[in-house]
Amino acid sequence: MGCSITVLDVPLGRVVAIAGDADVSSADELGAAIEAAAGDGPVVIDLSEATLIDSRTIGVLAGWHKTLRLTDGGLRLVADDPDMLRLFATIGLEREFEFFPSREAAFGE
Repeated sequence: MGCSITVLDVPLGRVVAIAGDADVSSADELGAAIEAAAGDGPVVIDLSEATLIDSRTIGVLAGWHKTLRLTDGGLRLVADDPDMLRLFATIGLEREFEFFPSREAAFGE
């Protein structure tokens, strides 16, 4: 399965929505999408339609989170799939990111 990465403008910020298998072949596209979304408030990464994320994708997320934490508060991740949450816990990043069950919750609605 391929990967679709979409940047959406919403009233309270921007969303980078990831669908499908986010792996090494889509990592550069993800980085570019996050860069495009940055600068106008919080950046929410919606993983609710992602079926797989690999170590390269996690590295992109972690790198941008570190960069944006200084200016925009970092990335906010939408993920409610137990397997996805377990992946972040297994590699010790569950405390680095804020996880939310929906886009609305990520924006504090």
